[in-house]
Amino acid sequence: MLEIKENRELNVANLLSYRGKVKQAELENAGKEMADYIQNAGTKRVGNPITVGYNVTKKMDMLNPENTEIDVYVGISPNIL
Repeated sequence: MLEIKENRELNVANLLSYRGKVKQAELENAGKEMADYIQNAGTKRVGNPITVGYNVTKKMDMLNPENTEIDVYVGISPNIL
């Protein structure tokens, strides 16, 4: 069983975060833009992300799907705290 630790600080470097409204048809292009950004920064891939992408629905609008909000998360490393 994992232990929950409190009052800890996590410092990260070289972290890429993308936040914005993206239509489903534009999602693949957003991923390509991030990959290009990483490559243009002179970095390279050194391993495989820990999880596949997973979605968390924040707001569902069945009448107007364009207003639906979904967060997409990809784990990049195990929690080491």
